Amino acid sequence: MRMRLINLQLSLLTSILAFGFLSAQDIHFTQFNMSPMTLNPANTGGFEGTVRLGGIYRSQWTSILSSNQYETPSGYVDAPIIRGFRKADWIGVGLMLFQDNVGAGRLIHSANKLGAAYHI
Repeated sequence: MRMRLINLQLSLLTSILAFGFLSAQDIHFTQFNMSPMTLNPANTGGFEGTVRLGGIYRSQWTSILSSNQYETPSGYVDAPIIRGFRKADWIGVGLMLFQDNVGAGRLIHSANKLGAAYHI
């Protein structure tokens, strides 16, 4: 009986911790092509060049009378770093940062995301 109670408590604790890290909504940009790593992580390092540095800013419902607005600044840097197994393959790495500020409560969701992709 005691072992069953311990298993139940551990299951409940694991479930609470697992669901605590889930997000309900992703960030969305109108000009999503200007943020390739947000659009698809496989775009990391997917260009011909040395390094790609960029940023995008989203603002919605801005008003003089109220500060109830949505704003999301985001920036990224990525680069193709080394050649892959074949002559035309390469590996790209990148870093994306964003901070999503939402509504009257000024709820904030920030993230730093590191990515890598193998390009054939």
